[in-house]
Amino acid sequence: MRSVPLAALEHAFGPLDATLVMTVQAVSGAGHPGVQSLDIFDNVVPYTGEEDKLKWELKKVLGAMCDDGRPFDLHEQVPLNVFAACNRVPMLEGHTECVSVRFARRPPPCWSKVREVLRRYTCEAQALGCPSVPAEAIVVHDKLDRPQPRMVWDYHDGTDVSVGRVRECLVLDIKFVMLANNVVIGAATSSII
Repeated sequence: MRSVPLAALEHAFGPLDATLVMTVQAVSGAGHPGVQSLDIFDNVVPYTGEEDKLKWELKKVLGAMCDDGRPFDLHEQVPLNVFAACNRVPMLEGHTECVSVRFARRPPPCWSKVREVLRRYTCEAQALGCPSVPAEAIVVHDKLDRPQPRMVWDYHDGTDVSVGRVRECLVLDIKFVMLANNVVIGAATSSII
């Protein structure tokens, strides 16, 4: 899910060399059936066991293919440092992530240019007309209080990634909030997008 906006940024501006991700993940992502899921009510679980998975998955998904079909790893030349903190919260569906990124190329793009690139992003699956791909892979929200799970998790039947609060980051370069319907889009679907 987080790979979709990061892929859009790398496509437009070149490699990222660092990203900080703090997730608040819905209970549906934990796979806890029945009574076990009651552990989450009135609670935040600060360890999901997904920090390491997020790191290697992100690096894998952000890979690319050469014109001759061989895999090409942009991050072989520019290592991607990932810091992740994953938390489980009492939401039914939707993973919200606060993301900060640093671009390898200096000077970095301004936040308004980043927002415009995210808004206009078209993935290869869209260009090919794949039926399961949403009309917009990334929906950029202008309201400061978006994205919120209850308000945007079913845009395009839950197959898009919502991004909001794109702004300058005083620690890295750019920060934003993103949300995806973890049940619908998940890691497999976002890899296709």
